Amino acid sequence: MKSRFFRSNMPFGIEKSDQGYWTSFNNYFKTLEDQKLTFVDHDSLPILQHRLGCKFVGLEDSDLIGMACGLEMVQRDNTDLIRRVFFYNDLNNPTKTKSTEDWKKYFSRLKLLSKFSINR
Repeated sequence: MKSRFFRSNMPFGIEKSDQGYWTSFNNYFKTLEDQKLTFVDHDSLPILQHRLGCKFVGLEDSDLIGMACGLEMVQRDNTDLIRRVFFYNDLNNPTKTKSTEDWKKYFSRLKLLSKFSINR
């Protein structure tokens, strides 16, 4: 129960819509604006089709890959565009591992994202 706050309120990753807007989602695969605690199977979800989130100025694939907790945590579409990036996985979830190093890595990924200006 203690990790529900983390799973619900902290970014698990970011996803890019067809219109080029990035939004963060939690470990329940809901946008951080949606606080229903129902789990969603992310493999069955379509890429977001609506304008939600923001556009990051100067965000490159190399930045996105650097934010991911591993290359396997970068999802691309059939045109090879990066559509989802995950900041942690089950092996390095800081609320499960209780590792100071995993917390540092997680927050360093958020810090990388926060350096970009946004365009709404």
